[in-house]
Amino acid sequence: MSGGAEARPQGAGKRRPVIAVIGSGEGVDEGTLALAGTVGRLLAQRGATLVTGGRGGIMEAASHGASEAGGLVVGVLPGTDAGDANAYVDVAIPTGLGFAMRNVITIRMADAVIMISGEVGTLAEAVLAYQHGKPLVAVASTGGWAERLRTAALEDGRYLDGRRLMEIGYADTADEAVEAAFARIGTVPRPGKL
Repeated sequence: MSGGAEARPQGAGKRRPVIAVIGSGEGVDEGTLALAGTVGRLLAQRGATLVTGGRGGIMEAASHGASEAGGLVVGVLPGTDAGDANAYVDVAIPTGLGFAMRNVITIRMADAVIMISGEVGTLAEAVLAYQHGKPLVAVASTGGWAERLRTAALEDGRYLDGRRLMEIGYADTADEAVEAAFARIGTVPRPGKL
């Protein structure tokens, strides 16, 4: 190139999609963990960066799958010690902010969110995704809040409130969840107020 400018590396300037996987940190059955691992693998194979809460259970299983497929795994941790991250996290972010604020960061980083099983902490993340206009796909076949959300959602099983900010998507398999997450990136208008 002229003028001493260096050529940009191939792919430079192209941002990878970032997809969060949220779900229970403990007490998860092997079948659900296997599904989470498959979701992580599929995300990595499609070039996404995986972001999770960085710890055990669903987060670790998805991280393991993505790592084995050569993907980039980011773990947003509630505490101050990067060593608390599961073994498959490439980039640990020790926030020191506790679970509630860690969840905000995890969701805000994502272009889309896949919910697998989950207890009340996962439900809180799903609500954050809704509030922040992040497309949410719940894998209803995995139980927990991912399943209950369909009947608990206040408006037609698809919206969390009467404003109908974002339709919640549902899937039953890892393939369906990943396909739906990618398809919905950029389709939800950002909320005017947070």
